[in-house]
Amino acid sequence: MTLVVTLSVLSRADGFLPPLAAIAYLFLARRWRPALAATATLALTFGAYVAWRLHYYGYPLPNTYYAKVAGPLSVRLSSGFHQWMTLAFTGGWVLYFVALLLPWRRIIHLLPKRGWSIYPAIPFESFYALLWLAYWHYIGGDFLGMRFLLFLLPLGLFAFARTVQHRITKRRTIIALAAVLVIAQLQPLIRHPHFRYTFRKYDAWMLTGVFLGQEYPGATIAVDAAGKMPYFSGLTTIDMLGLNDVHIAHQPVK
Repeated sequence: MTLVVTLSVLSRADGFLPPLAAIAYLFLARRWRPALAATATLALTFGAYVAWRLHYYGYPLPNTYYAKVAGPLSVRLSSGFHQWMTLAFTGGWVLYFVALLLPWRRIIHLLPKRGWSIYPAIPFESFYALLWLAYWHYIGGDFLGMRFLLFLLPLGLFAFARTVQHRITKRRTIIALAAVLVIAQLQPLIRHPHFRYTFRKYDAWMLTGVFLGQEYPGATIAVDAAGKMPYFSGLTTIDMLGLNDVHIAHQPVK
């Protein structure tokens, strides 16, 4: 457990959130010893990591977390919900999202009887999925699609199997359900633009960088996507979004 919590904290600037959700669940399940052990590990690791970032960057977070596109909460919630629904119905995930969130229907009858102890009526995967989806909506989703929701797929598969295992026992029904799941998972091959393969594709950012480096050696360029173009051009680059520039990144957004 200690190793998992530590690796999660070190993986991303918001990597403390998954173990924090697990700790909250352990406390609600009244499993005090592992909850306290995880809390101590999280506090020590996160505290040391933030102290190192303050020393290295001069700020508690990496520079890229300050150079972000934000907006009012209502707009972020709307954007997050739209992306979530798109993933659910065009990515073939709707069954898994339903399986993850379905146990929460018990919460109305559960709390008056058990106080705040939700274990085991609400399994951890459902508890975690709800908190993470709330975070997803709070930040407005992600412009790279399903990146931040990928780990909900194995959790959703597990939740779906848990939901149907005692209800579906006939062999024909199992085969029919498996066929439905396969079809659902193959939807993106038809409906998602990432799977429209062709031999005529090319990488516009890479070719632009190569072109600029060859045609304008020694020049200075200014770009908004400071990734492939600076790398492949080898030219001095002004990063207009501030992903790599401390001064730009910490300016207030107008």
